[in-house]
Amino acid sequence: MEIYNANEILQRLTFFSNLSTKKELSKVLNVSYNTLQTWIKRNSIDFDYIYSHVKKNNISLDKLFKIDEDSEVLEKIEAEASQTTKKQKLKRKS
Repeated sequence: MEIYNANEILQRLTFFSNLSTKKELSKVLNVSYNTLQTWIKRNSIDFDYIYSHVKKNNISLDKLFKIDEDSEVLEKIEAEASQTTKKQKLKRKS
């Protein structure tokens, strides 16, 4: 059973950080973009980086980890994450 989806969490973190791309997120987290991609590929995040950023920027952990399921914002983020995942799968096939 999958406890969390690294791609979705990073997508939500990008959104709540008012950033446009995961490349921007990697700079804010002070990790390389390749590290971020590795987290997604392995579905394993170094949460020390995430927690530090969330705490410093007053980002809700509830929203980040989808504890507040009724939020319209979360629906939008999930739709964006789904589109990103579909694009990544299409790139891999080509």
